[in-house]
Amino acid sequence: MTEKSMKIKIKFAGDDNPTLANWNDLIKIYKEENTQIVRETNLTHSALFSSSLEKQKMSLVLQVFNEKTAAALTCRGYTETAKFISKFLRAWNIMNVRSTDVGTKLNDSDRAPIYSANDVRLNFLLDLAVSVKNMRGGRGWSRI
Repeated sequence: MTEKSMKIKIKFAGDDNPTLANWNDLIKIYKEENTQIVRETNLTHSALFSSSLEKQKMSLVLQVFNEKTAAALTCRGYTETAKFISKFLRAWNIMNVRSTDVGTKLNDSDRAPIYSANDVRLNFLLDLAVSVKNMRGGRGWSRI
């Protein structure tokens, strides 16, 4: 995130109110877990305070967009940030299918291959793309 406020505001399709994701929520969780032996998330200092070059590393991005991170945010009451991460994590799971049986192995219907143009997952991806396109600021992320 490059915004000074470290927030992103997006209105997802089907929602009445926009979602406000806050990067500081992730930093709070990281700082709380930093001294603990058992941690709920895989967040590291590099993932949260990355340099310009490190922001392109997929391994660091996947520490933030992770099911454990979304669950930890939800448990601590940061529901809007968790919702934001969950939506984009679902899109990642739909698009990142490497084999035909991974959906069955992981018991995750989002990771199954898409065989039909009428698949509801395609509608989800289209709705997400429209939500991103319609964000305040025109062509990209909304700056608050």
